[in-house]
Amino acid sequence: MLTPFVLNLRYWFYGIGNTPAVNFLRDTKFAKEDEVKILLLGCGDARNILYTTWRNTSQYDNVTFVACDTDPAVLARNTVLFAGLLTNKSKSQSKSAWNTCYHFYITDRDEKYLFSITEKLLEASASLEQWNSSPYGGTIKFSNPDSLERIRAIWQRYNDLTRQTGTSKKDFETKVRSQIKRLHEMRTKDTNVYSGFRAASPRHFESLQAMASVFQQYWTTGVIGGNQGDLAELKSSGGNVNPMLAVSSSPDGNFAVHYGTDPAMSFHLAEVFDSDDESSYPQRIVKIAKEQFGTCLWRPEELCLDGEHERLPKKFDVIDTSNLADSVGILAILPAAVPLLESHASAMLYTESLLQTALKTSEALREMLCCDPTTMFAILGVAPVGYLTKVSSSMSGRDDVILNMLSLGASPTKGQKQCLMRIPWTYPASGDSKVVQAKQFRMNPELESKPLTRMLFCMYQKMFAHEILGSLGALVRRQFQTPLSGDLRFYTRASFVMVLALIKSRIRTNWEDLMGMLVHEIMTDTSMPIGSNQLQELLCWLHLTAVWDDPAFFRQPVRDSEVFKLFESFWLRLPIIFQKPAPHVVYIAMAVPRRALSVFRSRPIDQVGTPGLHISVSHSRTGMLNLFFAINGFFGKFRPTTHSPFHCDIEIDDDGWKGNSDLIVTCAVPIYTLMLGNPRDIQICLEINVSPETLYQFGTTLGPFLRIFQTGVQDIRVQILNEPPGFINKPPRFTREPSGLINELSKFQKEPSRVISESPKFTEATPDTATPNILTLNLAFDDFYTAQLNSGGIVRELTQRSSFATGSEVANLLSKGGRVKAFRASPCSFVIQVGDFNQEVFFHYPLFGTLSTIRPARSRSWIELVGSVHSPNQRSGYDPEHFPIIVDNGQVMQWSLSNVDLGKLHRLSPGQDFSWLLLHLSMSFGAGERSMSKSHSESALMRLKQSISIMFQAYSAIHPQRIGQAFRAFLLVNKDEDCDTIIFAKNLLYDPDTTSVVLEAQLVCLTGVRTLEFAPLLARLSEEALTIPILADEELLWKHLLPALVERCRMKDWEHHSSCPYLSGASVPLSTQHGESPICVCGEKQSSFEGIDPLYAPMSKYATRLALAPLAAVPYVEEICVDENLKRAVNQDVQKDPTEDKMSSSAATCDHCGEQPKQLKWYSRCRLAKYCNRACQQAAWKGHKKACQQARRGL
Repeated sequence: MLTPFVLNLRYWFYGIGNTPAVNFLRDTKFAKEDEVKILLLGCGDARNILYTTWRNTSQYDNVTFVACDTDPAVLARNTVLFAGLLTNKSKSQSKSAWNTCYHFYITDRDEKYLFSITEKLLEASASLEQWNSSPYGGTIKFSNPDSLERIRAIWQRYNDLTRQTGTSKKDFETKVRSQIKRLHEMRTKDTNVYSGFRAASPRHFESLQAMASVFQQYWTTGVIGGNQGDLAELKSSGGNVNPMLAVSSSPDGNFAVHYGTDPAMSFHLAEVFDSDDESSYPQRIVKIAKEQFGTCLWRPEELCLDGEHERLPKKFDVIDTSNLADSVGILAILPAAVPLLESHASAMLYTESLLQTALKTSEALREMLCCDPTTMFAILGVAPVGYLTKVSSSMSGRDDVILNMLSLGASPTKGQKQCLMRIPWTYPASGDSKVVQAKQFRMNPELESKPLTRMLFCMYQKMFAHEILGSLGALVRRQFQTPLSGDLRFYTRASFVMVLALIKSRIRTNWEDLMGMLVHEIMTDTSMPIGSNQLQELLCWLHLTAVWDDPAFFRQPVRDSEVFKLFESFWLRLPIIFQKPAPHVVYIAMAVPRRALSVFRSRPIDQVGTPGLHISVSHSRTGMLNLFFAINGFFGKFRPTTHSPFHCDIEIDDDGWKGNSDLIVTCAVPIYTLMLGNPRDIQICLEINVSPETLYQFGTTLGPFLRIFQTGVQDIRVQILNEPPGFINKPPRFTREPSGLINELSKFQKEPSRVISESPKFTEATPDTATPNILTLNLAFDDFYTAQLNSGGIVRELTQRSSFATGSEVANLLSKGGRVKAFRASPCSFVIQVGDFNQEVFFHYPLFGTLSTIRPARSRSWIELVGSVHSPNQRSGYDPEHFPIIVDNGQVMQWSLSNVDLGKLHRLSPGQDFSWLLLHLSMSFGAGERSMSKSHSESALMRLKQSISIMFQAYSAIHPQRIGQAFRAFLLVNKDEDCDTIIFAKNLLYDPDTTSVVLEAQLVCLTGVRTLEFAPLLARLSEEALTIPILADEELLWKHLLPALVERCRMKDWEHHSSCPYLSGASVPLSTQHGESPICVCGEKQSSFEGIDPLYAPMSKYATRLALAPLAAVPYVEEICVDENLKRAVNQDVQKDPTEDKMSSSAATCDHCGEQPKQLKWYSRCRLAKYCNRACQQAAWKGHKKACQQARRGL
């Protein structure tokens, strides 16, 4: 009900994932014995559960997955797979598990396998109690009998189809095969489907043709890649239609697997393209996909499926929302997910979008949130990690860059574009170790109501921008040229109210004033005339959720109103009005006759689309009209109840569109909506949401209002109830009763905003190790923490007040004019100094440290610190602490980079062709960084990224200045040409979790003593290693980065000692001074030094393993920008005939004179240009110089 009710006749079954599997625990770290709770909203197929479990097999003993999906057929498939893995271990059964999961056609053996499992599942699932006591019940748990019943019905259909014989089986097979063929021919047969490149990341471009071929072969033959082995088995032992893909929740019962489905897209296939034999790619794709499926053997973790259960956790460590943002909008996800997130530093919420959300990826967050991102994050207290740190180890979100390269020089294509963007969210201050230790990262600020009103009203207008008449023309033109995901119109007024409810629970303000001003703004706004018809719905949901009650509508008894007294005699036929106490909100339930829906069934499904529906309540005499978009709909029949005349139940028709029942639609309305006058004049209508598309499709048939059905309020087809209708047999799919939602909201609205001491608590003064001779006094904060918005509703400052007890030494110092100072202690904390006393002040969001203001109130004994809120276009915040290390509940963890188990990654052969790596590294830079490079004004962070890029190039022998020369050691050298950091590179590996690469290496930090000890070796090393010169500001970043690189690959093979300075409260890095180590010694000699020149083995006693990765710009912070020369080279290489030699003399021309000599030579410094001879190279140098220098710096 919180999102528009959509009539989805064109149903697609997503039984197989269309993006590579993800590791839900890649950004978190817990103790091995901890119970890790993962909530999956829109869980989809089982690939992510299997992959997460395999990647973390040795890390955790107790992981609970709670999997929810609106489609019971998806959960039914997953359960069959899990049940098979629990009971079957043989190789042939593992093969049958693959075939039944992924192939359109299966063998007789596979069919027997499916029959055997479904027989066991059906036997075990006669009731929820019987299931819980079955062999499966200890591992797979259903939340309620209704969920089990729906999924059991799918198992029964699987079982029935495996037992079919004779004519019925033949007819079924013929029907499904023809539907598969027709779907492929209509949608993708003559189209190059390149979306499979994501599975091959970072080998995008090498994979395009092979993945497109594998896709076509899958839809042509029904088996992955059309591989000959599976086809031969089908031919020899039967080729049956696979029930697990043929059966779905499709309204018409037809085959409904999405036309873009391909099993290969679910796996990580970069290693396929290590081979030089392009003809072997399709076979290798099949082989490696099957190997990965077999490797991800599922451990018996606890799995709860769907809904609510008394044993389900109330809070979760990790919440994944799949790509629900593409179908319901992120503002519908956050109110549901944020209150369920655990309050600790490792908690992580993931959102994912596959559809393009904005014309520029850097504007994606603003478009999705419908407001300034920083303001929303400061209010909600959650934010994307990359937004805070401006850097990431993940290279996702580059679809647009890759696809644009393929159409370089071509006009932009029309239609919906894709750009996969996976965003991790967490508490903004949870990367600050000081704040985490103090448990202060969940503070709720106070805001002034007036600027907050402005911010919320602007959000309201953005959420319903399609209702603003003045911009409607421009909006329609843009939608036609470049559709965005938000054009789907995700939200209703109930959605907006849920956002308000979440905000109310996260801040403190004069809520009555705020809501009064906000509703007044909405009521008097003239830019959205259609919106005025939805004011009743807005007020209704504000009341239902206890967010706010309008005095004019909900504080006066219904029967005391003048309208009621005037028409009292007419309302005798609706006795609910006379109920004591009379409800302020009632529920309309209307049965729409099946014949009224013929407008949808009488035309091809593809022409129907997915129109939204709403209910209108109008008064024929006064012309008053109210629209309600937060509705539910399902097929069934009214069944009266005996316990209340104002309640009815509905018997759900499981046949849906295939049955004969009416469509019952319901919504909540204020009772005043029905008291517009004489009830005989009130009409209830079901209408299609008006848009250019729906007017074009249905306007001729239904008229300008797109009215499907209309009747009077006193018609027998209309029920007026005091609560949502119940359900006799089961709750319908896609529904959620408002009462349950309201109960959930009331729970988190009552949650205390923060724990505040009743009075200041003094502790014994202790020496402050950071500032000698200064005493630290820990005091509790006053209940005064505010966020200041400007007149446009944009957050600018946070203010924290520290109060001191009257008569205390600090208060006396203040009253006597003692000097007050403040300095930035960490990204989210400051220290106030009063004489010899220190006070730590914490904030829930990182600040721009140089702009803080101190306001002491000497007579009142308090001090306010005002800090400017950090935004990505500023320094400070988490700069230079881009890579924080935190300690939470005894666990040391890095916060901004993804964790990686090096032992489970694919190792690349050192001798292979690494030319593809140059382009991959180039995609780590943003547009702003390239602009800085052109003006030679690189920031320290950019120079750090360049240095890392050079290391990868040098390791793989593609460094522009040393083509063909591979380096295995790197020395970081300061301006005095002194080295205190050695990195010995061991292996280059693919990291599928970040769609990137990682360099496994050993780190040796040199101190004065160690430098003397290894002086002879260092002299030798300086001749063999690649020297990386760094300036002081870049060295500072390296000191912060190195501990994070160590921690990200620290699995359970070693732990920090109890005496480790990390655990005793020391700041990390331990030192940022040259010649001093930034890391602890716990990891020294904990991993093998094998693979490094034995000559340097004496250094192994000081070596600590690290995982070095390219540091990437964050696409939702700044645009990703690739060097134009590389883009042209890639575009030419991808689009040319693959059999053509790259340096064919018949096609290659000199980049200076344009001649075509018999032989051209690459310019060795950058390999971006080809020349006839040295004379041409020298003549072209002036124009080529800038591009060459950029390439040599790794850009």
